[in-house]
Amino acid sequence: MSTGTLAAYRSTKPAWVVAGVTYLVALGVFAYFAAVVVNFPWEVTVSTTVQSWRSAWLDTTMRVVSELGVLEVAAPLVAITAVTLFIAGWRAEGIFMVLTSSAGRLVTLVVKGIVDRPRPSEDLVQVLQDAASASFPSGHVVHSVVYLGALAVVLNLRLRPSRRLRTAQALIVALVLATGLSRIYLGMHWLGDVVGGFAFGAAVVAAAVWTWRAWPKPLRGD
Repeated sequence: MSTGTLAAYRSTKPAWVVAGVTYLVALGVFAYFAAVVVNFPWEVTVSTTVQSWRSAWLDTTMRVVSELGVLEVAAPLVAITAVTLFIAGWRAEGIFMVLTSSAGRLVTLVVKGIVDRPRPSEDLVQVLQDAASASFPSGHVVHSVVYLGALAVVLNLRLRPSRRLRTAQALIVALVLATGLSRIYLGMHWLGDVVGGFAFGAAVVAAAVWTWRAWPKPLRGD
Protein backbone atom coordinates (compact mmCIF):
# COMPACT_ATOMS: atom_id res chain seq x y z
CA MET A 1 0.00 0.00 0.00
CA SER A 2 1.49 3.35 -1.03
CA THR A 3 2.02 6.18 1.45
CA GLY A 4 -0.78 8.23 -0.16
CA THR A 5 -3.20 5.32 -0.14
CA LEU A 6 -2.34 4.49 3.46
CA ALA A 7 -2.89 8.11 4.51
CA ALA A 8 -6.25 8.19 2.69
CA TYR A 9 -7.31 4.95 4.38
CA ARG A 10 -6.37 6.25 7.82
CA SER A 11 -8.24 9.52 7.24
CA THR A 12 -11.47 7.70 6.31
CA LYS A 13 -11.16 4.91 8.90
CA PRO A 14 -13.26 6.68 11.59
CA ALA A 15 -16.07 7.15 9.08
CA TRP A 16 -16.00 3.45 8.20
CA VAL A 17 -16.07 2.53 11.89
CA VAL A 18 -19.11 4.76 12.47
CA ALA A 19 -20.83 3.31 9.39
CA GLY A 20 -20.12 -0.23 10.57
CA VAL A 21 -21.45 0.38 14.08
CA THR A 22 -24.55 2.08 12.66
CA TYR A 23 -25.17 -0.88 10.36
CA LEU A 24 -24.87 -3.36 13.22
CA VAL A 25 -27.27 -1.32 15.37
CA ALA A 26 -29.75 -1.24 12.48
CA LEU A 27 -29.43 -5.03 12.14
CA GLY A 28 -30.16 -5.41 15.84
CA VAL A 29 -33.29 -3.24 15.59
CA PHE A 30 -34.44 -5.17 12.51
CA ALA A 31 -33.94 -8.49 14.29
CA TYR A 32 -35.84 -7.22 17.34
CA PHE A 33 -38.90 -6.29 15.29
CA ALA A 34 -38.70 -9.63 13.46
CA ALA A 35 -38.98 -11.27 16.87
CA VAL A 36 -41.96 -9.27 18.13
CA VAL A 37 -44.20 -8.70 15.07
CA VAL A 38 -46.27 -11.35 13.34
CA ASN A 39 -45.69 -9.89 9.89
CA PHE A 40 -43.97 -6.85 8.47
CA PRO A 41 -46.15 -4.72 6.15
CA TRP A 42 -46.69 -6.24 2.70
CA GLU A 43 -45.11 -9.59 3.53
CA VAL A 44 -48.26 -11.62 2.90
CA THR A 45 -48.95 -9.64 -0.27
CA VAL A 46 -45.42 -10.21 -1.57
CA SER A 47 -45.60 -13.94 -0.84
CA THR A 48 -48.99 -14.43 -2.49
CA THR A 49 -47.92 -12.36 -5.49
CA VAL A 50 -44.72 -14.37 -6.00
CA GLN A 51 -46.61 -17.65 -5.59
CA SER A 52 -49.18 -16.54 -8.16
CA TRP A 53 -46.47 -17.16 -10.77
CA ARG A 54 -46.50 -20.89 -10.00
CA SER A 55 -45.93 -23.35 -12.82
CA ALA A 56 -44.38 -26.81 -13.06
CA TRP A 57 -41.09 -25.60 -14.55
CA LEU A 58 -40.79 -22.75 -12.05
CA ASP A 59 -41.48 -25.15 -9.15
CA THR A 60 -38.56 -27.29 -10.33
CA THR A 61 -36.27 -24.30 -10.95
CA MET A 62 -36.92 -22.78 -7.53
CA ARG A 63 -36.37 -26.10 -5.77
CA VAL A 64 -33.04 -26.56 -7.56
CA VAL A 65 -31.88 -23.02 -6.74
CA SER A 66 -32.96 -23.47 -3.13
CA GLU A 67 -31.09 -26.77 -2.78
CA LEU A 68 -27.78 -24.94 -3.16
CA GLY A 69 -28.26 -23.61 0.37
CA VAL A 70 -28.91 -27.00 1.97
CA LEU A 71 -26.01 -27.95 4.25
CA GLU A 72 -25.51 -31.32 2.54
CA VAL A 73 -24.97 -29.47 -0.74
CA ALA A 74 -23.45 -26.21 0.51
CA ALA A 75 -20.66 -27.75 2.62
CA PRO A 76 -19.22 -29.93 -0.19
CA LEU A 77 -19.50 -26.99 -2.60
CA VAL A 78 -17.47 -24.77 -0.26
CA ALA A 79 -14.90 -27.58 0.17
CA ILE A 80 -14.61 -28.09 -3.61
CA THR A 81 -14.17 -24.35 -4.12
CA ALA A 82 -11.46 -24.17 -1.46
CA VAL A 83 -9.60 -27.18 -2.91
CA THR A 84 -9.81 -25.65 -6.38
CA LEU A 85 -8.30 -22.42 -5.08
CA PHE A 86 -5.55 -24.38 -3.32
CA ILE A 87 -4.71 -26.22 -6.55
CA ALA A 88 -4.61 -22.89 -8.39
CA GLY A 89 -2.05 -21.68 -5.85
CA TRP A 90 -4.46 -19.36 -4.06
CA ARG A 91 -4.11 -20.95 -0.65
CA ALA A 92 -4.96 -17.90 1.44
CA GLU A 93 -8.09 -17.41 -0.65
CA GLY A 94 -9.08 -21.03 -0.07
CA ILE A 95 -8.83 -20.55 3.68
CA PHE A 96 -10.73 -17.27 3.33
CA MET A 97 -13.62 -19.08 1.60
CA VAL A 98 -13.87 -21.79 4.26
CA LEU A 99 -13.65 -19.46 7.25
CA THR A 100 -16.08 -16.92 5.79
CA SER A 101 -18.66 -19.57 4.89
CA SER A 102 -18.32 -21.14 8.34
CA ALA A 103 -18.81 -17.74 9.98
CA GLY A 104 -21.98 -17.28 7.95
CA ARG A 105 -23.39 -20.56 9.23
CA LEU A 106 -22.52 -19.66 12.81
CA VAL A 107 -24.13 -16.22 12.58
CA THR A 108 -27.27 -17.79 11.10
CA LEU A 109 -27.60 -20.32 13.93
CA VAL A 110 -27.07 -17.69 16.62
CA VAL A 111 -29.52 -15.15 15.20
CA LYS A 112 -32.16 -17.78 14.45
CA GLY A 113 -31.93 -19.01 18.03
CA ILE A 114 -32.29 -15.51 19.47
CA VAL A 115 -35.07 -14.21 17.20
CA ASP A 116 -36.98 -17.52 16.92
CA ARG A 117 -39.44 -16.21 14.33
CA PRO A 118 -42.10 -18.69 13.10
CA ARG A 119 -42.09 -19.66 9.45
CA PRO A 120 -45.01 -18.81 7.13
CA SER A 121 -48.11 -20.86 7.90
CA GLU A 122 -50.29 -22.73 5.43
CA ASP A 123 -53.30 -20.59 6.25
CA LEU A 124 -51.51 -17.57 4.76
CA VAL A 125 -49.29 -18.97 1.98
CA GLN A 126 -48.63 -22.19 0.07
CA VAL A 127 -45.91 -24.08 1.93
CA LEU A 128 -44.15 -26.24 -0.67
CA GLN A 129 -41.38 -27.49 1.63
CA ASP A 130 -41.18 -28.20 5.35
CA ALA A 131 -38.47 -26.98 7.72
CA ALA A 132 -38.02 -27.26 11.47
CA SER A 133 -35.71 -24.30 12.15
CA ALA A 134 -36.73 -20.72 12.86
CA SER A 135 -37.42 -18.34 10.00
CA PHE A 136 -35.28 -15.22 10.56
CA PRO A 137 -32.92 -14.78 8.84
CA SER A 138 -33.10 -17.11 5.87
CA GLY A 139 -30.10 -19.42 6.25
CA HIS A 140 -30.13 -20.21 2.54
CA VAL A 141 -29.89 -16.52 1.70
CA VAL A 142 -27.16 -15.85 4.27
CA HIS A 143 -25.12 -18.72 2.84
CA SER A 144 -25.68 -17.55 -0.73
CA VAL A 145 -24.57 -14.00 0.07
CA VAL A 146 -21.58 -15.15 2.12
CA TYR A 147 -20.33 -17.91 -0.17
CA LEU A 148 -20.91 -16.10 -3.44
CA GLY A 149 -19.87 -12.76 -1.95
CA ALA A 150 -16.58 -14.24 -0.75
CA LEU A 151 -16.07 -15.81 -4.16
CA ALA A 152 -16.70 -12.45 -5.81
CA VAL A 153 -14.09 -10.86 -3.54
CA VAL A 154 -11.54 -13.51 -4.49
CA LEU A 155 -12.23 -13.14 -8.21
CA ASN A 156 -12.04 -9.37 -7.97
CA LEU A 157 -8.67 -9.61 -6.21
CA ARG A 158 -7.14 -12.19 -8.50
CA LEU A 159 -8.54 -11.45 -11.96
CA ARG A 160 -7.99 -8.40 -14.08
CA PRO A 161 -11.05 -6.43 -15.20
CA SER A 162 -12.49 -8.19 -18.23
CA ARG A 163 -15.73 -9.30 -19.82
CA ARG A 164 -15.28 -12.71 -18.21
CA LEU A 165 -15.03 -11.16 -14.74
CA ARG A 166 -18.07 -8.94 -15.34
CA THR A 167 -20.04 -11.97 -16.53
CA ALA A 168 -19.07 -13.94 -13.43
CA GLN A 169 -20.08 -11.03 -11.20
CA ALA A 170 -23.44 -10.69 -12.96
CA LEU A 171 -24.11 -14.43 -12.53
CA ILE A 172 -23.24 -14.20 -8.83
CA VAL A 173 -25.68 -11.33 -8.30
CA ALA A 174 -28.40 -13.16 -10.26
CA LEU A 175 -27.95 -16.36 -8.23
CA VAL A 176 -28.05 -14.49 -4.91
CA LEU A 177 -31.29 -12.76 -5.91
CA ALA A 178 -32.75 -16.01 -7.25
CA THR A 179 -32.03 -17.72 -3.92
CA GLY A 180 -33.98 -15.08 -2.03
CA LEU A 181 -36.87 -15.30 -4.48
CA SER A 182 -36.93 -19.09 -4.25
CA ARG A 183 -37.38 -19.03 -0.48
CA ILE A 184 -40.46 -16.81 -0.79
CA TYR A 185 -41.78 -18.79 -3.76
CA LEU A 186 -41.54 -22.08 -1.85
CA GLY A 187 -43.34 -20.58 1.14
CA MET A 188 -40.34 -21.13 3.37
CA HIS A 189 -39.71 -17.51 4.35
CA TRP A 190 -41.26 -14.09 4.53
CA LEU A 191 -39.78 -11.11 2.70
CA GLY A 192 -38.32 -9.85 5.98
CA ASP A 193 -36.44 -13.14 6.45
CA VAL A 194 -34.92 -12.81 2.99
CA VAL A 195 -33.97 -9.16 3.51
CA GLY A 196 -32.49 -10.17 6.85
CA GLY A 197 -30.51 -12.87 5.07
CA PHE A 198 -29.10 -10.31 2.64
CA ALA A 199 -28.27 -7.90 5.48
CA PHE A 200 -26.59 -10.41 7.81
CA GLY A 201 -24.77 -12.07 4.92
CA ALA A 202 -23.40 -8.73 3.77
CA ALA A 203 -22.25 -7.99 7.32
CA VAL A 204 -20.35 -11.29 7.46
CA VAL A 205 -18.65 -10.65 4.12
CA ALA A 206 -17.73 -7.10 5.14
CA ALA A 207 -16.27 -8.35 8.44
CA ALA A 208 -14.34 -11.07 6.59
CA VAL A 209 -12.87 -8.57 4.12
CA TRP A 210 -11.91 -6.23 6.98
CA THR A 211 -10.19 -9.14 8.74
CA TRP A 212 -8.49 -10.13 5.49
CA ARG A 213 -7.05 -6.64 5.09
CA ALA A 214 -5.80 -6.77 8.69
CA TRP A 215 -3.88 -10.01 8.08
CA PRO A 216 -0.12 -9.73 7.52
CA LYS A 217 0.60 -9.43 3.81
CA PRO A 218 2.44 -12.80 3.53
CA LEU A 219 -0.67 -14.57 4.90
CA ARG A 220 -2.97 -12.79 2.45
CA GLY A 221 -0.91 -13.95 -0.47
CA ASP A 222 -1.27 -10.65 -2.38
